Amino acid sequence: AEDTAGLPVGAIRLKWPNDLVIETGGPKALLVGDLTPEAAQARLAGPLVLRKLAGVLGETDGLGTDNPRVVVGIGVNADWAREDFPPDIAHTMTSLREASGGRPIDREALLEAFGNRLEGRIAALRAGYFDIAGWTERQATTGRLVTLESGDGSATEPLLAAAVDGTTGALVLVDDEVPGGERHVHAGEVVRVRLAPPPEV
Repeated sequence: AEDTAGLPVGAIRLKWPNDLVIETGGPKALLVGDLTPEAAQARLAGPLVLRKLAGVLGETDGLGTDNPRVVVGIGVNADWAREDFPPDIAHTMTSLREASGGRPIDREALLEAFGNRLEGRIAALRAGYFDIAGWTERQATTGRLVTLESGDGSATEPLLAAAVDGTTGALVLVDDEVPGGERHVHAGEVVRVRLAPPPEV
């Protein structure tokens, strides 16, 4: 997606557990389009803003058997102009076209590039290799305060997301109320991400 849209490597981030986002405000904000130096500085110094670019959903069957399977679906907002975003979610979403400063996106080229890279990644997974470093580096939640919502609709107080667990995929939260001070969360939705205050010296 970054190559097709002409975005720098790392522009597309991951919001645990399954969203692809673009940081449009905050210290790692993507700076594209006609921005003055002052506007760019204001964006970097402003509040953290993550806009959803894509979602990934997986469904498994046959786990624990000789024939495990997974179906993964990915929806990407590709060549969608901002003025055409649905009004009820326009404030939370973006597209590759928007992220690239209005550059038209060739959806067929995007699909072809995706297919070309997918085969090698699947082969690597079957051989037992997963790019944990790349996955970890793209996390938009690490080092930030997150609010989690569970399946019953209850939400946590903001907690510091310390990491993601490369073995289990869990979100690791700093929580002084649990033994060891870390809580590993395997299911839930991050509904809010904020910049964490600077550490006390």
